[in-house]
Amino acid sequence: MDYKQVTEELKRSLTVAEVIEKLPVSLGLKPRGTDRLVGNCITGHSSSSGTCFHVFSDYYHCKSCFTSGDIFQAVITAKGCSFAEAKSWLIDEFRTDLARYNKGGGSETPKGLPTGYALKGILLEELVNRGKQLLYQEEGKEVLEYLTKSRGYELETLKKTEFIYLPPEEEARAYLLEKFCDTDTSEEVRKYIKGGWERDGNGKNQFKGLPLAGFYGDNFRLAFPYRNSYGTITGLLKRATAPTGVSVTRNGKEVNGVRWDSTPGTSKEDLFNLYRYRKEEELLLVEGYPDALYFAALGIPTVAVGQGQLSRKHLDALRHSSVKRLTISLDNDGKDRGESYTAKAIELLREQAKGLTVNVIPPKELGEAGKDLDEFYRNQGEEALRAFLEEAPVPFYLYKLQEITDKHEREGGLSHKQVSNYLEELVEYGTSLPGMEKGRFFKAAEEYTKGALGVTGADFIEAANSLHERKEGEQLQTKLSRLQTEAKKLQEEGSPLEALELLEKGVEEARRKIVGKPVELHSWEDIIEDFTREEDALTTGYASLDKWVRIPRAVNTVIAGKPSHGKTTFMLNLCYRMAKEYPGESFFYFSYEEPRAKLYTKLISLMIAEQVNPSQGNLEYLRYYLREQRKDNDKIERAKKKLEELVDTGRLQILSTPYTYEEARPIITQLKGLGRPVGACFFDYIQKIPGEGKDIRNRIVGASGELLKAANESGAAVVLGSQFNRAGADKKEPQLSDLNESSSIEQDASLVLSVHNFSMDITEDERESSGQAPEEYELKIKVLKQRERGNVGRSVTLDFNAPLQLITDPTEDNL
Repeated sequence: MDYKQVTEELKRSLTVAEVIEKLPVSLGLKPRGTDRLVGNCITGHSSSSGTCFHVFSDYYHCKSCFTSGDIFQAVITAKGCSFAEAKSWLIDEFRTDLARYNKGGGSETPKGLPTGYALKGILLEELVNRGKQLLYQEEGKEVLEYLTKSRGYELETLKKTEFIYLPPEEEARAYLLEKFCDTDTSEEVRKYIKGGWERDGNGKNQFKGLPLAGFYGDNFRLAFPYRNSYGTITGLLKRATAPTGVSVTRNGKEVNGVRWDSTPGTSKEDLFNLYRYRKEEELLLVEGYPDALYFAALGIPTVAVGQGQLSRKHLDALRHSSVKRLTISLDNDGKDRGESYTAKAIELLREQAKGLTVNVIPPKELGEAGKDLDEFYRNQGEEALRAFLEEAPVPFYLYKLQEITDKHEREGGLSHKQVSNYLEELVEYGTSLPGMEKGRFFKAAEEYTKGALGVTGADFIEAANSLHERKEGEQLQTKLSRLQTEAKKLQEEGSPLEALELLEKGVEEARRKIVGKPVELHSWEDIIEDFTREEDALTTGYASLDKWVRIPRAVNTVIAGKPSHGKTTFMLNLCYRMAKEYPGESFFYFSYEEPRAKLYTKLISLMIAEQVNPSQGNLEYLRYYLREQRKDNDKIERAKKKLEELVDTGRLQILSTPYTYEEARPIITQLKGLGRPVGACFFDYIQKIPGEGKDIRNRIVGASGELLKAANESGAAVVLGSQFNRAGADKKEPQLSDLNESSSIEQDASLVLSVHNFSMDITEDERESSGQAPEEYELKIKVLKQRERGNVGRSVTLDFNAPLQLITDPTEDNL
């Protein structure tokens, strides 16, 4: 390997994300989609969004400053070093086995071997290269015969693998000494290659040097390397060529049937063979190491896990790879092994690798063709194997469905109680799945049980309710047991009244938190009915805005702005326009800043849409006119009549009672039952909504979450006013990331609009020089987020007449 090949090997074996993770930078990287991470730029420039820097598997790119690069450029930028220094750093941090080759123009065997872990990797690498040659010579005849005849491997395919003939220990050490040692070689390196036993400080014999003999001595000639996820050899795995294993003597005792061994210190923390496929998107996971080696040579990306037992450590490197889909095929060797290991692997992957698509080849699918894919290949051939790998895998949740079914199936059928238990287990598992997988699981479960057991949708609902009641009872029992313990302690301390209060309060709280709705399952017909009942999103009443935006029902919409930029006025105008657009629905405006009388006054002003008393101002004059109950202004009277009709018919209501968010949720649900559908509920604004806890961040999280639930339950659009945080308030035009003190508002919202009044950013002199009237402004309404329609970044300009409290669309006639 030369200097250039070292560079290519580093590129092949490392991802940009794991390199950045080790660098002295904090970029706040977070996943976006399935192929990248986003965060702050590695160059350190300021970013309003904190998401301009995109990190892919083998390169990065900043959409703000347009810098880009690979693993080497990342190190150069972060550490301010040269390319050669970056390369050396990468080798020291990740691939010490490449250290000996990292010399410009270096030969395959440069002088000056490193010591320690890197030396072990270099020596074993050479031994593997030598062993591959010997496998096809006279020395390796017995091993080669086992691989080609007993295992049925094709010779030309076998030559692409890393199976080796491992010389006896003494020969192997002699070869390495001759290969690497000359007059310049240090005594430390010589001693390491020779190896030997030494007494430690406690008088015990310890082997020092290159580990070659395994736990069972030097009794195996077939071997292959175990490499970590970067490709460095951590040790050699050894396999007996006799089908029944070999008999060895250890500590004076004979041990029979030994089939496997490994060199001391072999680390198996990374999945076997993963180093080859860190940039592949789809992998096959098997139980046999030889299977993975050979299938890889066939061109089937395969990794392996020893004895079928996947661990959390195995997943560390997998998460840093590009793998998106994993198919599990473990041995068909019974419920206690293959089937049990498959179930455990599925749960571990669901828990630790949530972005991974997991499919399973059920062990029983192998049938009589073999206990594993290797035997299947020997019995059926390569073409049949490839076809099987295409047809046999099923999504993990369907495998789980079959597993639950097998557990409950009985000869002669199931009793009613057994059917109920079976359905409860299906419901319990199905409800733990995420959205689409949950729906597919229940659809398959309903189809199977309907055909096999005559189960109906009502039976599933009954099972769901039964499960809900049982879980509720278990939670209540736990809660009451804890309360009894605490109350008993208070009673023993001489505080019986406090004990009674604790019990009363605790029981009431337990009832409030535990009592809830049971799981409601559905059929495909139910879904079709949902589609037919689903109402379109709401238009805003502003033609230019409606080109890009709809107010979605049953979810949260956020309208955000800086203080005094017209957020409340825009929401009030929007509520009025929507009430006019939808005469069959009700619109509610919850105000936490101004009393309802003041807001109704503003509504009359914007409905009149002109000055009624220029010398006094509309709002001041209207307050006087309404307070004195005058009736001498026709324009005002016509506006009052329109508003009276809107209020008395329930089409528009302003509520200024400061409801907590805990109270607001059931109120919205109650409004739905007042005889008219609820179009939207406006809340002005979320930072003002009271609720549990003094910390504003917790209140915002609580309000956003509870009101989203209210929207889901009622089907109404919930429109939340929000102020930008301090960072956003200091910017000329705030971004989505400046929305609030907690990310929950943005996460819970399906639509986010910003309201920005640019005239608030200029001085009076600048406004006068522009010729703009002091009471007239332009409001920019910008789409910061819109899940269903997109159009993010689109904006429209509306005219804002502050004295009239009127916001109009310049492309249409006034109200």
